[in-house]
Amino acid sequence: MDNKDIKYWVGFSLIPGIGRVKLAQLENYFDSLEDAWQAVPADLKRAGLDSGSINAITLWLISFFHPLIASTTRYQHLRLRKILFPQL
Repeated sequence: MDNKDIKYWVGFSLIPGIGRVKLAQLENYFDSLEDAWQAVPADLKRAGLDSGSINAITLWLISFFHPLIASTTRYQHLRLRKILFPQL
């Protein structure tokens, strides 16, 4: 992991259910954790994450960066995640 990935490592570490094993899966699949941070759910699935982890990442990012829309439905979360791609 290079220095630019540290902020993304911290970001993923804050998400409940995303630990060492899941981070390793992301690091092994993506060129960088920044790429993983910006990934759509389909890419996270291809990286080997289970649906619970994908939902945790999606919901956490949306609720953290956009608290006013945190109460939207799961379907709306997935659509919004594809649009927003939050960055640190």
